[in-house]
Amino acid sequence: MTTTGTGQQSASASDPTSDGRTFQDPKKYLLPNDKQEKERLAKQHPAARVTGIDIDSITPAITPVPSNCTFQSNIDAQDGPWSFAPDTKFDFVHFRMILSCFNQPTQVFRSVYENLAPGGYVEIQDLCVEIHSPDGSASGTSFEKIVDMFNQGSLKSGISMTKSKNYKKWLQEIGFVDVEERLAEPGLPTTGWHENERDREIGEMGSVSIQTFIRKGMPAYLRAAGLDEAGLQELTEKAVAELKSGEVKAYYPFYVVYGRKPLD
Repeated sequence: MTTTGTGQQSASASDPTSDGRTFQDPKKYLLPNDKQEKERLAKQHPAARVTGIDIDSITPAITPVPSNCTFQSNIDAQDGPWSFAPDTKFDFVHFRMILSCFNQPTQVFRSVYENLAPGGYVEIQDLCVEIHSPDGSASGTSFEKIVDMFNQGSLKSGISMTKSKNYKKWLQEIGFVDVEERLAEPGLPTTGWHENERDREIGEMGSVSIQTFIRKGMPAYLRAAGLDEAGLQELTEKAVAELKSGEVKAYYPFYVVYGRKPLD
């Protein structure tokens, strides 16, 4: 089996942040690109040949690189050609957390279709940046407002942060069959509110990441949505304080969508 994992990042220089994390252009990719982020990659499926592609060149710094794994850097999966050997066809293409990566995701998924072997699968795991609150505690909060304004700003910048809701439809339109969509439960908790220990730990860790992103990743989008600097600072501080308090019980939906290329 041959697999590939794809995530696009900006080719611009890294932007150091005050808390020690480094990011690419937040309009192109939301997550960090530093050593802490690299260490998320795991050694799995030793019987497969894995090709990891990225527009950023962070991955080759990982040592030791598993013998069944290769990386191709500076690959633009959306606008550039997929420059694999003509006889290279993948059995499985995996995407994760690409919600900010592509403003034309259907173009990327068509490239996936063309580069899959007959019967091969594509799988997408992604957030939908919408606030869902089981007890309504997020309603009317600054956290809810900042997420709404973030989505407004992202749309003005040409990227939808809720596009994961359309992945199933897009795969079907391209020609994939046996397309399934599943929503992970309870999604991604935004704080440690969940009664389940595992989900509570995920929420506690996720809250730290969300707070960092509110401070370092959202401002460009909030300005695009019309916030001035004073309003941005005030809303940011209030939203972060609400997350730190743990009083807001909310989560982001997390979609898992997969489909198969027909055999003929």
